[in-house]
Amino acid sequence: MSAKIDFTKYSSIEIYQMRLDGIIGRTPMRFWDISTAIEVSKYLFEEILKWSIEDIKSGLSGELLNKYKLGGLINLLFNGSPYLLINTVYPNMIKPWELQVAPSGYWNLETASKAIKWMIEDKLNWSDEEILNQLSLEVFTQHKLSGMMQIFFRSSTIKAIECAYPGRFKPWDFKIVPQGYWMDKENVKQCVIWLVEEKFKWSDEEVIEKYTQQILYDLGLSGILNYYSILETLILTYPNKDWSRKKHEKYARVGGLVNHKLNRSRYFSEYTKSKKDKGLCLDCGKVLDRQGVICINCNERRTIKLHELHNNGKCIKCGNDLNTNKWRCNICLENINTSKRMKNWSN
Repeated sequence: MSAKIDFTKYSSIEIYQMRLDGIIGRTPMRFWDISTAIEVSKYLFEEILKWSIEDIKSGLSGELLNKYKLGGLINLLFNGSPYLLINTVYPNMIKPWELQVAPSGYWNLETASKAIKWMIEDKLNWSDEEILNQLSLEVFTQHKLSGMMQIFFRSSTIKAIECAYPGRFKPWDFKIVPQGYWMDKENVKQCVIWLVEEKFKWSDEEVIEKYTQQILYDLGLSGILNYYSILETLILTYPNKDWSRKKHEKYARVGGLVNHKLNRSRYFSEYTKSKKDKGLCLDCGKVLDRQGVICINCNERRTIKLHELHNNGKCIKCGNDLNTNKWRCNICLENINTSKRMKNWSN
């Protein structure tokens, strides 16, 4: 039937409509070229589907193009890539990652950096402070970058930002460091060097006088105290210096077995009370939007993180592999039990 049709009498759109209506089983030989592909694609999206650019972002797929008889076109001129087609039809109006699925083989560290900068600078227009205070995995998901995050950064927002902006932020600048970050001695050393030598530029005498738990809490670095006391961090970072005068330091590490119960309890109570009196979230420092000491977002983020760790077989306290059917590993459970015994003994 198609052989009897004189296609020279019809426009590209009319021939394509015949294909859709089943009048012809295939388009004529040498029908497809770039200009015809653009014309027909615009006809499909704008006249038949009546889609906006946003609709194309959320709806375009290989299955859709096959349904509307454009699968052959994609393979012939666009290497099987719906994105190459759409970028030809609407140049630079849609980013590869804004489609349902990014093109196969698209992601590498360079394209990941480009996508992150696009999100931060073009879509969100965030300042450095906003990056530190508001960035989360949910933000990446909202901008269709969750797959990239899993592939290259293991869902770590800090690693993603370091890729896009090398050296611009310290991991501890963010509200929450990666789980188990302070267990790594090198991370602790880098942080103490930054604090002593870069931020405050202290002499050894000033370190002895001014480097305290209060400083770490004020700078959001209290997680270090789960593993090291103030004196231990100095010995670890500057092992060849004499810190004997610092031995009067009253506070031992918060999370270890050598807790000084009275001082730990007093300090944490004072820190919590100062936040609570001001109506601020204990985690992020923003105005509370619920009863208690942690805001809704921080509470949800904690819950999600804890469940992710548990589902991946990780201890929610230290991040190591679980060796029990509980939420904490045997070592952390023993630390808790020891702390309880010390508390009962002190009382």
